[in-house]
Amino acid sequence: MRRGIQPESLDTALKDEALALGVEIQFDATARPEDCHVVATGPRHPTGFVVGAKIEAATDEDRCVMWVGHPAVPHGYFYLVSSGGQGVVAATVLSSGTGPRPCLRSALAAMESLMPGFVRRCGPQFGGYGQFGLRPDYVQHGALWVGECAGLQDALWGFGINAALTSGWLAGRALDEGVDYNTLLEQHLLPWVRGSLVNRWLLERGGSSAISGVLAAWSIHQGVRGDGLPFIRRLYRPKWLRSRLLDRARADLLLPGDEGIECIHLRRR
Repeated sequence: MRRGIQPESLDTALKDEALALGVEIQFDATARPEDCHVVATGPRHPTGFVVGAKIEAATDEDRCVMWVGHPAVPHGYFYLVSSGGQGVVAATVLSSGTGPRPCLRSALAAMESLMPGFVRRCGPQFGGYGQFGLRPDYVQHGALWVGECAGLQDALWGFGINAALTSGWLAGRALDEGVDYNTLLEQHLLPWVRGSLVNRWLLERGGSSAISGVLAAWSIHQGVRGDGLPFIRRLYRPKWLRSRLLDRARADLLLPGDEGIECIHLRRR
């Protein structure tokens, strides 16, 4: 999936669809949350940082590789995604004790040793931060809060695009059908979000041995069934164990912030 202003990106496709439906887009404009129906302004408190670089690959073959628990990115991970000779290398940093830029340099060096010659050329770099948290109420001053500004993100790996699109769709349903937005989130998204918080707490407590155990089980499941996604989905199901651990995870990982949101705080390791 491509992001950005190029014609084949997700962002451009969504903009073109909105314009075709008669939506007026006002760039470089501001508004107060209480004057809006939906607030989707992105993250405000850093839960983790991601920094990466666009690459030109030496081959056109599709490749998706992820390294977890590697010394190049301690307490985080880095990955390579390549298709048609174009791709990205990115490092996700979940600790304030390691700078994102040094982690990217370390990740690029480590990847070259692990996959020599795969990256032909490194292009422009990019970076940003994400936010994970929980809210007692996702409707404030009549506005529906969606995506990362609402804390709706995977707390374990830091991915947020699926939750952003899902919560935006649910907000549209709530406004169009007159359904309670909090109820829709509880039905479709919040159990998964809470499960991701407990997963991160368990992984942080277990350290590298827990990461190795999860990856080994994932690999076995992939080999036996030929598909590793069911194993990953199972990690996010709201089983009774995760429900009982949720309070401990919240107390250990979350701190109160503004606008009623509790956010994961980055710890200096």
